[in-house]
Amino acid sequence: MMSEEDDFQVKNLDGYSKKNFFYYTSKRIFDVLGGIIGLTISGIPIAIFAVIIKKDGGPAFYTQRRIGLHGKSFVMYKLRSMIPNADLKRIKLLGKNEKHDGFFKIKRDPRVTKIGHFLRGHSLDELPQFWNVLKGDMSLVGPRPPLHSEVEKYNEYQIQRL
Repeated sequence: MMSEEDDFQVKNLDGYSKKNFFYYTSKRIFDVLGGIIGLTISGIPIAIFAVIIKKDGGPAFYTQRRIGLHGKSFVMYKLRSMIPNADLKRIKLLGKNEKHDGFFKIKRDPRVTKIGHFLRGHSLDELPQFWNVLKGDMSLVGPRPPLHSEVEKYNEYQIQRL
């Protein structure tokens, strides 16, 4: 099993890395501009929601290690929508899991806070990810960065996502 702190070593990405310079440069410029605009527009709402979440107790932001481009591990940021230590309490809820494809999903998850329901319903918990885009960890256009545990189960074809 790989360490959460280590970069995941990805094989068979040779063809992907040979894309031309113009593609990577234009995509990065698009991401930087989008990240700046996104953070500028969402900065005040993020601050307001962070204060509301903080008053509820616990940290305002949730961080999670994900796998990005070429298998590089990074920390993804979100506004916290669940109770503190929700990951640890997930074990007690495994019997209520409604998905059986490697994901965990409960329609009325008791770990989600009141403000969390609102944030998730409007995808506002994702706003801090503009910071990840600006840093170069994520892109505005592309697949959702997977968890380490998901990538460990990828076959050779699926690894191309990275």
